[in-house]
Amino acid sequence: MKVQGYIAKETVKKLLENYQGLMAGDVAVDAAPCNSGPKAYDGVTGMQLNKIMLDEAMASLPINLQNCVTLRWVQGRARGETLMILGIGQEAYYKACDQAVDAIYRKMNGKAINYQNLLAKVMSK
Repeated sequence: MKVQGYIAKETVKKLLENYQGLMAGDVAVDAAPCNSGPKAYDGVTGMQLNKIMLDEAMASLPINLQNCVTLRWVQGRARGETLMILGIGQEAYYKACDQAVDAIYRKMNGKAINYQNLLAKVMSK
């Protein structure tokens, strides 16, 4: 069973890793097939909708997390350069990136997270 509209955290990470491709309108090579979202006649593809949702979620982040996301995934800068720009250590950088992924995951899923958690509990019994 699946919860309609639920996006797994691993999928959020893949979307971030492929952000530059999303900007170019590419489809991620390792993107999981998805049967939810707009249909072709809507004029908006699933990847375009993913980018719109991702951009909205990134805009809602605190500025320090936005900076990590922008430098790492949007601009694709090297880790060393990013650490120097942000003026933080590697541990703080990875912690901020993890926090950003978690926040984006929660924002993109909204109430679907609660339904997914409930479904997981029911299915485990």
